[in-house]
Formats: sequence, structure tokens, C-alpha cells
Amino acid sequence: MFERIRASKITGVHTINHIAPRQQQMRNRCHYGLSMAISGKIVYHHRGQDFVSDKNTVEILPMGADYDYECVEPGTFMLINFLPAEDWGFDTFYTAPIKDRAGLILLHEAITKSSMTEGAGRETALLSHFYAILSFLCSDAVSDGVSPLVKDAKRYIEENLSLRELQNTDIAEHLGISEVYLRKLFTLHVGVSPKKYIQDARISLSKRHLCESDMSVTEISEAVGYTDVYTFCHAFKKMTAMTPREYRKQMRRI
Repeated sequence: MFERIRASKITGVHTINHIAPRQQQMRNRCHYGLSMAISGKIVYHHRGQDFVSDKNTVEILPMGADYDYECVEPGTFMLINFLPAEDWGFDTFYTAPIKDRAGLILLHEAITKSSMTEGAGRETALLSHFYAILSFLCSDAVSDGVSPLVKDAKRYIEENLSLRELQNTDIAEHLGISEVYLRKLFTLHVGVSPKKYIQDARISLSKRHLCESDMSVTEISEAVGYTDVYTFCHAFKKMTAMTPREYRKQMRRI
């Protein structure tokens, strides 16, 4: 479902507090909506069916629809209203389970921050964040609980370790997110900053080269993205308590 959505405009980004019990009506909804409960529960009544919105699900609310809804548990709800770029024939509610809700909440925080800005690039930024959310939801449907964005970031890092200039800005740009959000994702899902993860990945790859190849220490330092052999040796010893040559000698003896 999420891969079919094309938006022409983000018309509103909201964080809504609902207090139970509360029943309301919606008539001829003028936007599509993407909604998720941070906490609490809402039940939507549409065409004789009930659709439950809670912290384990995400919902698409149909444009043009008439429905009733009630808050059965008080809580906070995320809502993004948008207009479609084309009619994809969707006129009812759609509910999908969420595995990585923490990651989705972070993405909502990012689009909320963009919605509060002014300037010519605001609409483009909102659409970019919205498509990042849709991509996240598509990947989350088949994920193992690890943020799909983090998986993509790790893959990008592994493929570009040899680039000396590899920075957070490159990774964030590849993912279509901000550097701040990138750091939050890694802290939440990996437990270290992206910079520390890159350093650890470089040392890990250098260990493989030391054990499995006859490359010189200088060649290895270049292959894993260090600016010079001295910086590489210093980082390697700091992490392993051995120089690269000492590590190679010990591992080959084993």
C-alpha cells in the first residue's frame, strides 16, 4: 500500500492529544491522512467496520470519507495530512502493523520540525520527509525490528569505507534525512554514533586484511579510508592494544 502513495502537497503535520471518552464525526475529509498513536487508542467507524489505531499500528485515513471515531484510551497521536499527486482509487481505511515504532516517531519529529520552518524550500523538505516515512513503512513491513534506515546506513557505510571523506553528511544525504536524525537513529538502534560506527567498521575490515592478505599496513590504511598510516596505527592500537603488525603476527601464529 505505502509504495503506491504519491503526494503532491503536505497540508498539515500535527501532534494531537485526545482525551477519553470522546466521540466525533468527520464528514467529507478534505485530505488523506497518515496517523499513528504514540500512546492511547482510537476506534474509527467506517462503512460498518471498526479500525483500531493504537501504538502498534499505522493508518491511512481516506480523503472524501465520512466516518465516526472515538477515543477509547487517552493519548497522543501523530497525523500527517496530504493531497495525492494522482488518484489511486483508495477510499477506505488502511491499517498496518508497526515493528519499529521508535524509528517512526523520530521521523515524525523530523517532519514536524520542517513544518515549523519558513522559506522556499519548506514544501520540498516536507515532501522529502514524507517519502522517507513511506519508504520506512515499506521496509518495516518486512524488517526484523531493526530500523530499515539504520540497515541502509550500515550498508552504505560498508560500501564506502575506503572513502577518506566519508562523513555523516554523506550518509544523511543518501538516506534523505538530517544529520541530527541520523545520530538519533544510531544512538537508539546501534548504541553508538555514526562516527564511532564508521571507525569500528574500518578497524574490523583492517583486521580481515591483516589476517587474510599480504597487503602492507600502509596499503590497508588506505583501503579502509584513513588519511595516513600514522592515524590508522594510532586508532588500531587504541582499540586493540596492539599495533597492526603485532596483531597480524599474533593472529597468524594462532
